[in-house]
Order: sequence, then structure tokens, then C-alpha cells
Amino acid sequence: MDEAARLLAAIEWTYADGDPVACAELARRIAVAGRTLDKFLNYTELVEGVTFRLPNVADGHSFEIHEWTDLNRALIGDFLGRIAADSYQQGRFLASALVIGKESSRPGEGFYGLAEDVGLLRSSNETLRLTFWFEHARLARAWYAANAV
Repeated sequence: MDEAARLLAAIEWTYADGDPVACAELARRIAVAGRTLDKFLNYTELVEGVTFRLPNVADGHSFEIHEWTDLNRALIGDFLGRIAADSYQQGRFLASALVIGKESSRPGEGFYGLAEDVGLLRSSNETLRLTFWFEHARLARAWYAANAV
């Protein structure tokens, strides 16, 4: 196991581990987008119609995300981190590269932060960050095209 894989496996996910059903649905949506050569999902598309039920949010009651509060951003970041960690274990790519902001048309800072935290990205240079993102999107598409999920 490489160092990044070891570090990713050691992360404790605050929210994502509390709702495996929602996590699986988000991962499925990313995989579907990954099979399409030119498709990225924006965050709103990713969560549209997904019901979350987390023991540490809303007293465990089910809810959907309709607005981007700080809590909702943290929730989705945690789920995307978990999905990226899993995809890295399976195919050495960060699946969250396929999820972007509607206005920015890029992944959020959480994508880059996770990559930096585990040593996959060692620069804040914008060109290197974009190259890293494009490479992980390419790797994700290739992996999803070859593997049924």
C-alpha cells in the first residue's frame, strides 16, 4: 500500500460513515458521470433528490440538501472525501475530480486539500493543480469505463 493509500485509509469520516446508503448513491452518480467522456457533475446535481440520514445531524431525521449552508458544504465535502478515498484504494484516482462547482467549473478546495494532505499534490501552483485535476478526471473516466460499479 502506498503512503497516500495508507493515509486515506486512516481518515475517520465525520458524516459519510454515518449514512452508507447516501454515500453509495453519491458514488453511483459519480460513476455514471465517469462513464461519459465529457460529463462532470456539479454539486447540486450530485445531491439532488438524495435523502441523508445521519445520526449526528438533524437529530437523526432524514433530510435533503436544497441550499449550500456551511454544514451542507461540510457534509458533502466529507462524503466526497470518503468516495475519493475509496476510489483511490480501488484504482489510484480521486473520483471527486468529477464533481465541480456550478460557477467555477472546477472542484472545490476540499479536493485539492485532501490531495495535499495525503501527499498526492505537493504544490499550490495553479497550473500544477489544474494538471492534477485533469489527470484524476482522466483516470476516473478510464477506470469507470472499464469497471462496472
